[in-house]
Amino acid sequence: MTIDPNQNCIDIFHVIGLKYGACSSSLREKLFIDEHEVEDFSNSLSQLVQCEVLIVSTCDRIEFYFLEKNIEMITQIIFRKLALDDEQVLRKILAVSYKYSKHSALKHLFRVTAALDSHIIGEPQIFGQIRSSHRIGKETGTVRSKLNNFLDYAYFTAKRVRKETNIGQGPVTIAAAAIRVARDINGDLSHCKAAVFGNDEATIFLTEHFKAANLSDFIFINENRDNNYHSSTHLVGTSSSYGETEKTLILVDIAIISANNLNYIFTKEMITSVIKKRQYKPLFILDAGVPSAIDPALEDIDEVFLYNLDDLDRMALSGKNQRGSALTEAEKIIDEELEHFSKNIKRKNIEPLLREIINSMNQERLKILKQKPNLSSEAISQLLINRLLHIPITTIKELYVDEELDERTELLIRKLFISTAEWEGDTGEL
Repeated sequence: MTIDPNQNCIDIFHVIGLKYGACSSSLREKLFIDEHEVEDFSNSLSQLVQCEVLIVSTCDRIEFYFLEKNIEMITQIIFRKLALDDEQVLRKILAVSYKYSKHSALKHLFRVTAALDSHIIGEPQIFGQIRSSHRIGKETGTVRSKLNNFLDYAYFTAKRVRKETNIGQGPVTIAAAAIRVARDINGDLSHCKAAVFGNDEATIFLTEHFKAANLSDFIFINENRDNNYHSSTHLVGTSSSYGETEKTLILVDIAIISANNLNYIFTKEMITSVIKKRQYKPLFILDAGVPSAIDPALEDIDEVFLYNLDDLDRMALSGKNQRGSALTEAEKIIDEELEHFSKNIKRKNIEPLLREIINSMNQERLKILKQKPNLSSEAISQLLINRLLHIPITTIKELYVDEELDERTELLIRKLFISTAEWEGDTGEL
């Protein structure tokens, strides 16, 4: 039996894709596929190609992982569909696209899943995004057994990277740093309340990230109590006025403030009074204003945790450095698991041949038992040995006569047919 080349699936594994950072804004708009569109795209793609295909679409990239001998044909089909058969768009896609094949493609999949290829190294979102794409692929039938195997091992590798390194530790953005501090002080943010002073870009940005971190109870401080939402955004909460600042601060766990005011909105005297009325419960104050509207003397109050944007930026830089130092460890794990996976694939590829050898020998044994039912077990064993060795011995003789029996071939023959106890001095165990 010859091994089917299709079974050596690493040899026909490819990835093509592009990062939106390499595209013009107009091209990004044409190419972006959101989560809901991935399913429709997968369904229509499955009608054009017969091979297994996984589509990964995020805010940063779009990639297609597939198993196919003819990479150029599949690339043209996929990118032409992505370009809606617009030749000009297709040329632009091809100009900024990338592709990897075989082990390079497998390594790319492992690195992407482990967030080593992300804009923010170690970010956790990409793992969930690939799992979601995987689910859609299975539902649409574009992802089947072989790609399932690849992806399952990629998940295993990504989990090992996150468990054994600090790649996901430490905040790397100002918002992440703010949330980290808030959680260190208050624990689960879903039980917390925040007061938001101001309506500029920084305040909205930070508030939206706190909402994404499961904090949903907000009090928005406006000049007038005339609405119950943060203007210019979808964030919903209750409203209060600056005249009720002290009363509001007694009720909340976090205060986000960015206000243009010549006078301090948070004075030491006011916050001292607030802390007393809070029964000395900690208060996290996030100063996003430039210039600050907060009295720096608040630093002297033990129950107040005062952070400005510079403090958070330093935390983010430290987190980036920490993740960068973990990158070498993570890459080592990727290489280890690539080697393990490749060996496992090779073992699986040879299994059909091994099963055929065993079945053939067993068939020969059954044939002898049927033909010679009255022979002794010793006679049957000898007859079986003679029949099984007839072709190998004939082949060895032919190799010798033809001078094709080199040292390496002879060593292989000895390993196959001669007990290791006779030529290596070991126990003879497999």
